Amino acid sequence: MSLEPDRDRMSDLVSLTYIEELTPNLERFADALMAGRLVGEQCPTCRRIYLPGKGYCPMDVTLTTEPLVVLSSSINPRASMIGAKKFTRNT
Repeated sequence: MSLEPDRDRMSDLVSLTYIEELTPNLERFADALMAGRLVGEQCPTCRRIYLPGKGYCPMDVTLTTEPLVVLSSSINPRASMIGAKKFTRNT
């Protein structure tokens, strides 16, 4: 099968821009992340923590309404990513 230059190929460049609105949970997560905090939600039934919060626990189908600060740092989160180290859990 041979390709005909004018019919089978696109000769123009296409630029696509996707804009997606953040949900309130993702917006709260992003704002807190920029402020140096990890904010999630904890299921009141099974106590699982979700980052970012989903608004519900998919395991129990229970609403998670209260934000939970998982980690708070006084350092700049952008600067901390430069020297980030891998942390392992000691057992």
